[in-house]
Amino acid sequence: YLALQLPWGEYEDWIDAELHELLYGRGYRLLLTSCELYSTFYSNETVERLFRIPQAVYQFNYRALTDADACRQISKILGREQTVLLGTGLTTLGKARQYDLFHYQKAATNHLSVADCQRLLHQSRVFWDFPQR
Repeated sequence: YLALQLPWGEYEDWIDAELHELLYGRGYRLLLTSCELYSTFYSNETVERLFRIPQAVYQFNYRALTDADACRQISKILGREQTVLLGTGLTTLGKARQYDLFHYQKAATNHLSVADCQRLLHQSRVFWDFPQR
């Protein structure tokens, strides 16, 4: 998997061309990061297209679990049998100790079904233990 954070701002044609080359020219599988921000920067049509990339994995920040719109996106992706991972933007160990994962996991129950919550947490825990798919 190749982890990518897409550029923020207007979604331009060159992004599609680069993604196409990575997927079909190079044969990479993509792990798209910070997906909770897509709807802030990109049109609904672009967001839907990004969330349909074959064999892609989508990473959302744990904070997205407090946002109903982000949870709807997560639920749609899970419904397509695609993988969603949870992560953080933390860059230091000191900040990691202060991150309240339990709060975000509990918040998910306000916006996601029990099945979606279980699947999401399971995928985030075991994804890297599975052999390449």
